[in-house]
Amino acid sequence: MQYGSLYGIITDKTSGDPIRSAGVELMPIGLKTITGDDGLFEFPDVNIGTYNLFVTKSGYKDYKSNDIIVDGAKDKPVNIQIEKQLQALTVVDDNGRSINSVDFGDDENQTIRSSNIFNNSDEPLEWSIEYDCGWIKSFSKEEGILSVNATRIITCSIDRDKLNNGNNSTDIYIISNNGSKKLAIKAGKTTLVTFSGYVYDQDSIPIYGANVYLKSNSNNKSVTDANGYYELTANIKYNVTYQIEVSATSYNSLVMPFVTNEGTEFEQNFQLRLEILTDVDLGLGCWARGDSYMIFHCDHDSYIGQTKTRHILLRNYRKVPVDWEITNLPSKGVKLSQHSGVLPAEGDCHITVSITYPNANSPVFSLHRCERGGKTYVWDWDLVNYGYYNYNEAGTYNACFEQSDCCVFMGQIVYIRAGDDYGSFILIMNQMLWWQ
Repeated sequence: MQYGSLYGIITDKTSGDPIRSAGVELMPIGLKTITGDDGLFEFPDVNIGTYNLFVTKSGYKDYKSNDIIVDGAKDKPVNIQIEKQLQALTVVDDNGRSINSVDFGDDENQTIRSSNIFNNSDEPLEWSIEYDCGWIKSFSKEEGILSVNATRIITCSIDRDKLNNGNNSTDIYIISNNGSKKLAIKAGKTTLVTFSGYVYDQDSIPIYGANVYLKSNSNNKSVTDANGYYELTANIKYNVTYQIEVSATSYNSLVMPFVTNEGTEFEQNFQLRLEILTDVDLGLGCWARGDSYMIFHCDHDSYIGQTKTRHILLRNYRKVPVDWEITNLPSKGVKLSQHSGVLPAEGDCHITVSITYPNANSPVFSLHRCERGGKTYVWDWDLVNYGYYNYNEAGTYNACFEQSDCCVFMGQIVYIRAGDDYGSFILIMNQMLWWQ
């Protein structure tokens, strides 16, 4: 294969001075360079063929050369003079502002966009549009004569089926007898894909109720199930870096960059850490719910008389040991693996919370029944202390349950101290009521 080279000097047409930092593009192959302080440019080792040079410089008219033949016999010198910009041909939006591009965006339904060419000179302007792009279908008009101070709307139509996934861009050239303009036509194409995976804590325990979504579009959101599994769909572009954000109550949010290669299914697992509260993280990690409530369900079929457990993680971020204790526990039915201790410097402590459910003859609390209109209702809340909550008072509350199975919740606030920091969680036990 034979090669040649193109080189030359870009100068001001009026003064003859060399022009530095002018952009020179070798068309149609798109090679680009910039002139030096002496106005010189060069394209070495160019395949033999026919080319054009397109020169741009702020404050000057764009310049497109006639055909230049590179035959490989010798280097081809090309010296070009460019003129100061008289603002004859401009491309503007509907508000009259100069534009350099027309963007169709990613919307599949957007296939037509308009711009305006404007003649700002004192004589008519002959113009034409040159382009070479397979996904541009047509322009409403590709040549004409523009009167003095006149504007013409040019509509561009594209074929989205011919776009590649990702960002597509091509340049068109509006050529006139008094200045030319290069205009970028841009369009994006996305593909519907599925993201899936699991969200765990630092101990590889699934996190329920975590939110997973693309940071650029919170409408593409998924919430993890009891196994920590999520699945969301989104329209994405290939070879683009997206940010996936994962958040859950009592955990530090995580933002992870994710590069999408070709495909329609992507798997990604995430691991969250318990949220830091000042120096000591009183990480009230209820693994079943991921929040600061510990709910122990009690029903008459399966839980009565059984022992169920939940877990608390204490974490010390200080570089010195910290003493801790848990207080205000119910006097009955609740046991901890530890009530107090010392957290090692930058260390953890796992605590197991166990509840033994009362039997039918030892309720959590009692409710009085009364007869009304031949039906049996639960009307009074009698908060006699049975030891499962730190209540010791009775009272009649505005609550009425018709005779049927029903579930009533009570809550006990349990306090945790670690050094000078305090936290709490709510221990909830519900009692299923039923009648024979």
